[in-house]
Amino acid sequence: MDVATAIRQRRSIRQFQQRPVDVELLIEMVSLARLHTSAGNRQPIRYAIIVAHMRDVVFSHLRWAAYLPEYKVLPDKRPGAYILILANQEAGRYSLFEAGAAATNLMLAAQEMGLSSCCLGIANQRELCQSLMLPEKQEIIAAIAIGYPACNSRIVPFIDSVRYYQDDNGDFCVPKLDAKELIIYSDMSK
Repeated sequence: MDVATAIRQRRSIRQFQQRPVDVELLIEMVSLARLHTSAGNRQPIRYAIIVAHMRDVVFSHLRWAAYLPEYKVLPDKRPGAYILILANQEAGRYSLFEAGAAATNLMLAAQEMGLSSCCLGIANQRELCQSLMLPEKQEIIAAIAIGYPACNSRIVPFIDSVRYYQDDNGDFCVPKLDAKELIIYSDMSK
């Protein structure tokens, strides 16, 4: 799969098949994620791979669908794994950018491997860090749910709102602005 195809196909998936995710694939995703750009090559990003007994703990701390307050992920639709992206709290202002770059690499790698992903926010950062006994100065920037998809998600034209929604089949519909609407300056000749 080429990069453009992976970018076009990768969507946030919020329901997963109950199939385990091979730990070697998760390690390979981290290996690819770590190749992100890094200010001064300081490499402050760290990772936590969750595949076993702590999955329910991680799940309980995540925000799954902000625009759909009634949305629930049933126990038989939860992801097979999570990769948490962390940064040292003293890493400086570029660590959030680097975490985003690492998350993008990781999710595109998952897509190329036939897996789906969803980047999620954490409801109670401190409590989750304590539950996982993470080093004190590590902050979880994002949680990436990973697994085999049990639903679909597709891009739909933007009409009045960026709010995603579910169609009658339970699939997610995600409005995206056209690229021409996003370019606010250009000195290109026509």
